[in-house]
Amino acid sequence: MNYDGISRETLFLLADNRFRNSKEFYDEHKEELKSGITVPMRQIAGIISSEFAKLDPLMVTNPVKMVSRIRRDTRYTKDQSLYRENMWICLCAISMPGTVIPPSGLRLAPHGILWG
Repeated sequence: MNYDGISRETLFLLADNRFRNSKEFYDEHKEELKSGITVPMRQIAGIISSEFAKLDPLMVTNPVKMVSRIRRDTRYTKDQSLYRENMWICLCAISMPGTVIPPSGLRLAPHGILWG
């Protein structure tokens, strides 16, 4: 799987989208955001997941399910912001009944990268 890269401009566009918090702005820039951040994050997830799947066969390896969405689910939160300024890749295993498996992940935001 190839990795196309994430530009600095795309990160600023992601932050600007969050700042404006407007469906109209998001719709105008949807394709830019998709090709600039969503697709590259899924490419990273695909590369990472193939290696982690060797360690744990129960690992979720579908990049679409591993990468966060730009649009937030605001149903159960006080913060009603529609869009996020960061994206993350969640590395987690499929939980078996009665077990809790803590996830690991990579978060990318305009102010930096976090792995934990």
